[in-house]
Amino acid sequence: MKTSLKTIISSLFLAFSFACAGVDAFDGQSDDLQSNYEPTAQWKAVAAKASALTKNPKAVNLTGGLASTKRHYDWTWTVMGEDGLYVTLSASTSGVKVLHSEHRQTFVAPALFTPDTLTVDSLDALNLLAKESCVKPGSLDLGGPVAGAAIRWAAECTETKMLFVDAVSGKVAKN
Repeated sequence: MKTSLKTIISSLFLAFSFACAGVDAFDGQSDDLQSNYEPTAQWKAVAAKASALTKNPKAVNLTGGLASTKRHYDWTWTVMGEDGLYVTLSASTSGVKVLHSEHRQTFVAPALFTPDTLTVDSLDALNLLAKESCVKPGSLDLGGPVAGAAIRWAAECTETKMLFVDAVSGKVAKN
């Protein structure tokens, strides 16, 4: 009886240790990194979908929100056409989908950009942020505050810590 009880306890302990000490699939980064999914690589598909609604769309913002599973980011593009129509699209490994469109009145011109001109993509930004102890940022946004401003990745590392990565140079700055 003692031997079988020891065997059961040992088996449970062994199973529990594997369950608790399993490898984190996030491994310091998102599944986006592991699957090499890069939302900026879909820019041509995003622009094509938006072109069905507006003329000559330019990117205003790319937002990645950490999914509830904390294993990947849900990506959303906002683009603006020459006619002032803003189009919001979701982007994922399964493709690009238009979510909605609207005309907006703005007092300050937004920073428009073409992702093809940027050298730091989301995967690069996540790697640079990890070096600064910002792993699994709650959100990762690409854009600029106003026209003429540098396009940069903004990462919400904690409730009080933001980091910024220049999308051309890769330089990391703190809030």
